[in-house]
Amino acid sequence: MIICGIKLTHDGAVALIDNGKLIFSYEMEKIENKPRHSDFEITL
Repeated sequence: MIICGIKLTHDGAVALIDNGKLIFSYEMEKIENKPRHSDFEITL
């Protein structure tokens, strides 16, 4: 089973789990040391 979790409030985050294995997890303020309450954006 594939599970995608999205948190749009406060820090903002997205995570993908496939068959119980974490594929990726991103928190917006941790990418490139962005300031707190940054806009939600990911470029893959």
